Amino acid sequence: MERAQQSLRAIRWVLTLGLPFARLQDGFHARIEDGRSNMWYDKWLPGKPLCQLVVDYVDIHDLQVQAVQLSRSLSYFSSPAADLPPRVARTVHWIAPPEGCVALNVDGSSHGNPGPSGFGGLLRDHLGNWLKGFYGHMVFSEILQAELLAIRFGLLLAWEEGYRNIICWTDSMLALSLITAPVLKFHKYSSILEGIARLVHQEWNVTFKHILREGNSCADWLAKLGVQNGSTFVVV
Repeated sequence: MERAQQSLRAIRWVLTLGLPFARLQDGFHARIEDGRSNMWYDKWLPGKPLCQLVVDYVDIHDLQVQAVQLSRSLSYFSSPAADLPPRVARTVHWIAPPEGCVALNVDGSSHGNPGPSGFGGLLRDHLGNWLKGFYGHMVFSEILQAELLAIRFGLLLAWEEGYRNIICWTDSMLALSLITAPVLKFHKYSSILEGIARLVHQEWNVTFKHILREGNSCADWLAKLGVQNGSTFVVV
């Protein structure tokens, strides 16, 4: 525990002086340069710079385990800022399908994971015109189940509406990996996966692609509406 306290003091010291550092924890990439600049704001974190969250983040979990992980990062503190990979800004937006194709964007949402969940999606043409949308509610499920059901119901709606060239966009890499591989018979969601596979093998063209969640905001909104609405399935 004493070593844990020392590591935390080292973290606070570095943050106070504003020395260059990077990679405090897997998934957290950042640096403080000359002390005059804050670390960037992240959309998925509370509304303040990450540098103000580091110590709080450590305190939430087991102090000793987190301190060991953070102490391994101290070796990065001596690295000059110039050695760190530059952050490249890019614009993320909805991707229009080619003319003659329909874009199906889907998403799932879960409050608690597992907990009250929802799924949703929408169909748009190459000009971005709204064709159909849907959302649904599940009393208690995991986010993966919601993501998979969004794909299944989205494909079913597209088929029933007569669209035969579909590009299905999801921001879930796990769901995408499952539906583009042979169905795992003993997977707990194998019935949903088999339903998706049967739909895909109909006489039409279906392509699955990944999209960043920032470019999938409309489907995300519908999925959250499904969580709140309580209706099993609604077409809009």
